[in-house]
Amino acid sequence: MAPQVFSSFSLTGDERFDPDDFTAATGLTPTTCWRKGDVSRGRARQHSFWCLTVGPDLTPEHEEQVLHLLDVMEPQAEVIARLIEQNDVDAQFGLWSRDAGTDESTPDVQLSSSVLNRVTALGASLDIDM
Repeated sequence: MAPQVFSSFSLTGDERFDPDDFTAATGLTPTTCWRKGDVSRGRARQHSFWCLTVGPDLTPEHEEQVLHLLDVMEPQAEVIARLIEQNDVDAQFGLWSRDAGTDESTPDVQLSSSVLNRVTALGASLDIDM
């Protein structure tokens, strides 16, 4: 069985970062977001968070998902750079999978140098969880 792969672009910050402001400034609707202090499962969130996730896709490769996210996020590069500078926000691309139970179904996490350059141009880090 092919693994289900997911990729995301997220912004994480303290109380100065309001995810709703980023949504309003970009017109992008997040998959998930919350503010520092919001309560979830009886506990207050420790940071503010905005995330756009793609997947699951039944493919062994992540690069197409990352390319899609880059195409969506790159037009917002100025807004992202301002958030990183003014609000100490961390930007990150995340890659993960489910059901990668055999060697044959292990997802491919090879990203081309041009994709990695585009990720870093947004000031983002890359987190791979397999």
